Amino acid sequence: MFNRRIPVLESPRFMNSPTEPSAPRRLVEILGLAAAYFGTGKLGLLLAIPPGYATAIWPPSGIALAALLVVGTRAWPGILLGSFLVNLSTSPSPGVAAAIGAGASAQALTGAFLIRRYLGTPVELLRGRDVVTFVLLGGPASCVVGATVGVATLYIRKLVQLGEMPFSWWTWWTGDVIGVAVVAPMVLIALGEPREIWRRRAVPVGIPLAALFLLSASLFLFVSAWERERILSRFTSRAREVESAIRSGADRTADMLRSLEDFHAATPQFDRKSFHAFAGRLWLDWESQLQAISWNPRVRDADREMFERGGSDGTDGACKITERDAKDRLVPAPRRNEYVPVRYIEPAGENDSVVGFDVSSGIARFEAIQTAGDEGLSVATRKIRLMQERDETFGMIVFHPVYAKPVDAKTSVEERRRNLVGFFAAVLRLDDFFYPLARLQEKEGISVEIQEAKGADPIRVPPGVDVLWQAGATHGEIQHRAVAGFWGRSWCVTISASPAYVSAARSWRPWGVLAAGMAAAGAVGALLLAATGRAILSERK
Repeated sequence: MFNRRIPVLESPRFMNSPTEPSAPRRLVEILGLAAAYFGTGKLGLLLAIPPGYATAIWPPSGIALAALLVVGTRAWPGILLGSFLVNLSTSPSPGVAAAIGAGASAQALTGAFLIRRYLGTPVELLRGRDVVTFVLLGGPASCVVGATVGVATLYIRKLVQLGEMPFSWWTWWTGDVIGVAVVAPMVLIALGEPREIWRRRAVPVGIPLAALFLLSASLFLFVSAWERERILSRFTSRAREVESAIRSGADRTADMLRSLEDFHAATPQFDRKSFHAFAGRLWLDWESQLQAISWNPRVRDADREMFERGGSDGTDGACKITERDAKDRLVPAPRRNEYVPVRYIEPAGENDSVVGFDVSSGIARFEAIQTAGDEGLSVATRKIRLMQERDETFGMIVFHPVYAKPVDAKTSVEERRRNLVGFFAAVLRLDDFFYPLARLQEKEGISVEIQEAKGADPIRVPPGVDVLWQAGATHGEIQHRAVAGFWGRSWCVTISASPAYVSAARSWRPWGVLAAGMAAAGAVGALLLAATGRAILSERK
């Protein structure tokens, strides 16, 4: 009888016999399979769907199955090694890469067992039903193993979220199935036995399959590039809105301080009572973002005693001008030419401990008030630990200068210094001020990092250096960086899209194009295999 199937248990290829290959040859087979798996795996990752573990076609799945059918199950360690290496390049954990490799090995072994069980050996695929059985057993049936092990591993290690699992599993499974349908026949054409049968299929089957594969992959890359540009454009627009929100918050703070300056100029009797009345109303609007609003007069040393008595009539309340010592304790400030102590502060009560504190005694505050006074602008300090807080709460103070006479851009620095009477200040808690940006991380998967920008090329400031405030990780695959001026300081704002953002923004178009193209290639390949098989059977009759 022609085309006799040899039961798997009788096949010398899979038995320990005198013809069993030597250890060096087995090592070459394993390493060769590992190299083929790794090389085609790296190419397959170019077609990956974010977050990068699953692709709409995975050529190594077809190579692995065909290799076990040609060489024998003894080569399975090559699959484990190749999969481990290719996944190690995308996974932060060797354990994850090893688990995925184990799943890939189990999948190929399952497919090879089922095909040999129901089609026997050697695999010739001469009948249409044999081709269908080969595709179903090697593809949809056995590929459940790799997809399930892989996605379960990623979920356990928290690399994919629960809501992403169905899409990731479906993509993983489909990629492996198409890889088997398209690539396994091409490997069998190149290496399959009997050679006289598979060699005849090189032109009528191999060339059309390879052409359809390349055409589908090229179309996928084109659509993916278009899709990425669409996501990037959408993200850039959103990032600019975030920039605008930061600037709006800074502008509103500066406007609030200017309103205090206008109130000071329009109030003949500016005292404790009038300040608390006006600043108290402002505080109600800004309570969620500010820790305090204060008035800090410029006090010359000759006027220190009068200030500490509470003014000429004592109505402002007695207080001492203080500063922090080396042990961070409040102590009387030593004598110097002038001071900038806190006189009025809102809300009162919880901030009474800082009344009299000389804000010019610390280097960060001194730099800010000096710049603000000389330039006539609202200027912020560097990030500092707020003295009213007992824990490690960080913030900044925005100082706005007040002059005895109006100043403009033409006013000299010397004249500004002569007419400077004090500063209004807004004390900001950074976590509260930037809270809306933290919500972006929770709701949209957008991370923000704000750094002090320094140097000749501030846009290149390394991530994590001089961080002013941060919400979420800023190593996303899509980023928007910009340097802008806020309160007299330069900030580098880095806005990053997390994998969750990219996942929510992407469409199914690239995946659909690739899956449809490769499915068509697999279907055409199956039809061509069946057609060439019928021709070979006809010649045997």
